[in-house]
Amino acid sequence: MLSLFESLTFLKKEKISIVKTIKISKKEELQKIKKFPVVLKIDSSEITHKTDVNGVILNIKNKEELLNAYNKLKKITEQVVVQPMIKGTEIIIGVKKDPVFEQVILFGSGGILAELFNDFSLRVCPINKKEALKMIKETRIYKILKGYRRQTKINVNELINLLVRISELAVKYDVKEMDLNPVICTEKDCFIVDARFEFKKKLKNNSP
Repeated sequence: MLSLFESLTFLKKEKISIVKTIKISKKEELQKIKKFPVVLKIDSSEITHKTDVNGVILNIKNKEELLNAYNKLKKITEQVVVQPMIKGTEIIIGVKKDPVFEQVILFGSGGILAELFNDFSLRVCPINKKEALKMIKETRIYKILKGYRRQTKINVNELINLLVRISELAVKYDVKEMDLNPVICTEKDCFIVDARFEFKKKLKNNSP
């Protein structure tokens, strides 16, 4: 299983939009952070749900808060990552390798309530743009993505492109499991802010 930073590095190499992510291994490296607010997260390949262990601290507004957050997370793991706060609609994209159908891709409502809402659609990989749009329209969150009750409309075309691209990568690299949650969608783009990968076989030249 790849860590968060390794997973995002892999996606970046594959030309997938990710949020800017800075890896922090020691306290002195916090000086790299100049703009606030930011998010601090643990970077571990062993912990599946960061929020279950209080491994995510949001809306850090200054260097003092950043140092305090860092000291808290260092008690959980040795390495952490810093990301800017991004506002938008949270969705989830997942992949699992099925014993019969091989890679299957999931799309649905994202964030910490993804499992609670149970709002998702499934397809066998790879998919094309037409199938990607059908997946999106099958979910309840589609209305929100289109601006339901004055919600900000997101760039559905970019979301379609992302779904197609992820489905292609899943097949290409024989992905055993992939969890992109949340993916934050805005009017302009869709940014992956959290990711977890497990490959059926170890990557070589394309490893992060």
